[in-house]
Amino acid sequence: MTTPVLLHRDQLREGLIISRRRKDCIARAIMLATGSRRFRILPDAWNHDAILVRDPSTQELRIGDALYPGCVLTPVETWERDCVKHDTKIIVLELPGAGPELETQAANWWLHNVYGRKYDKVAIWRLALKTILGDWTTGRVGLASRFYCTEGVREAYAAVIRSADTDIEDPWGKKVNPTPGTTRKRWKSGQLRDLPQVFTMEGRKYAIAP
Repeated sequence: MTTPVLLHRDQLREGLIISRRRKDCIARAIMLATGSRRFRILPDAWNHDAILVRDPSTQELRIGDALYPGCVLTPVETWERDCVKHDTKIIVLELPGAGPELETQAANWWLHNVYGRKYDKVAIWRLALKTILGDWTTGRVGLASRFYCTEGVREAYAAVIRSADTDIEDPWGKKVNPTPGTTRKRWKSGQLRDLPQVFTMEGRKYAIAP
């Protein structure tokens, strides 16, 4: 069976943030910890953040994915297949005002600093503890040499914003341990903007909507 095309390839570009909402137990636990209200998962919450990058060996657009056990490049088709097979929902976001140059720099930062690193498993335990105890620490939790999903995306943008001559602000701000729930809040506040035009007619039913 051929997987339908859910995302217009000519609308995708390096540096765009792509996130998803899955239905497995771990995904639900993450959403409960980071995207819930009174222990009710919000209908537009998601559990995973990633970034579009260009594969240096093939020059094809891939998804820069911080997954256990390591940070890899995932074909866009793999996410599309997951949508169809498991009714996974996705959203594609941009940082308003960033433009292609800064977006490409963020994608390249991810490639050079996150790709190939091991996944930071401490993040999963922190999210589990947060569900039970609340946000019990203001310091960074995890290893500096490893990344979890939102951390890698945020650090890519934070790094290029710091080095660029721009008035654009890091949308995650001073959040020490950003999560998919943090990214969702920045989207809801307008600091990140979703791109519904990237979805094909078939893909629209898999889009996370406001």
